[in-house]
Amino acid sequence: MKAIFTLIAIAMMSGPAFAADFADLQKFSNSDIPKVNPFPEPGNPDSCYLTGLKDGLCNFKCRSGETFQVKPVKPEAASVYEKCGGGDYRGAKAATEAQTYKSYGKHTTFAEASAALNWALNDLKLAKVEVLSQKIVVYGLADYHFEISLRAKSALLIEPSPSYQRDLDAYERMFDASERLESRGATVVIHEVRKDGPDSYSFVIGYFAGTRADKSAADMTITRPLLQAKMQSNTLRTVALSMKGLEQQNSPNKAPAEYTRGLENASEVIEESLLNMEEAIAERNQPMLHMETIRLEPTIAKLSALAKSIEGNPNYKYWGGEAVKRLAADLGRNIAEIRINAPFAF
Repeated sequence: MKAIFTLIAIAMMSGPAFAADFADLQKFSNSDIPKVNPFPEPGNPDSCYLTGLKDGLCNFKCRSGETFQVKPVKPEAASVYEKCGGGDYRGAKAATEAQTYKSYGKHTTFAEASAALNWALNDLKLAKVEVLSQKIVVYGLADYHFEISLRAKSALLIEPSPSYQRDLDAYERMFDASERLESRGATVVIHEVRKDGPDSYSFVIGYFAGTRADKSAADMTITRPLLQAKMQSNTLRTVALSMKGLEQQNSPNKAPAEYTRGLENASEVIEESLLNMEEAIAERNQPMLHMETIRLEPTIAKLSALAKSIEGNPNYKYWGGEAVKRLAADLGRNIAEIRINAPFAF
């Protein structure tokens, strides 16, 4: 799995040093804090997010790496986020106002950034969120990000994480956090795993707080393999875009046209089917969910055949043959798990 996840693990370069003297923030009253540290919009290179409440103080961490503490803005509030002005930081807006999500992670290629953007757009579509605009932003060499402007009925909230030594640990904890949020009625629409430094990985989840009834524990038996399948679909799209790029550049190392076209078609079918599965789960439509798992069987078999078709070629690894072979196996296992558990999940 690590070889596959490496294709989509999101690296992040440290932002410029934050200018404020965070120790001095303790001297200001609650009303002064927004003027000194106005909780910037998520996505700003120096935006900061709440990590918790400890010893009566709100702890924040910035993308620049800085951390600081301030006294609660609303100490009488019920939740930690409200106590610490989380509503202000997270950009609570009127339903008619536009919001912009700027990716926290660094992608090394345009294809990777496009795949991550596409995954987010699919989830926003499922959540019936109006997307106003989207774009890939180039910050520098091998430093691609994406931005999405949207309009929703509530603010897009950000769930950060602590650091982990392995990327797979970050992915695993991200799955757990997504399930926990959705079990409380939230709608998760953004997933990012990023590399913060040597042996340091973390994740960011974007979600909308909701009023849906809590999901049953049985839902986890299908939501977890579905989330993993979406990660694998995202990786497949990255490989497909890379092969298409070689073809468009007429590279001497381009893959056979049948292989490139096959990956592109399979990627589109799988993305559409997984989106339909999410909709089926949201609507508790077991027949539709079962139908989509059956629909994917020939496509997954085709992926295995595509990988086999280039075995023995010197460019086998360069063309993603090993990754595609593993993706087919992992997708098959996750889709089978969804099909087996679907009758008992609703």
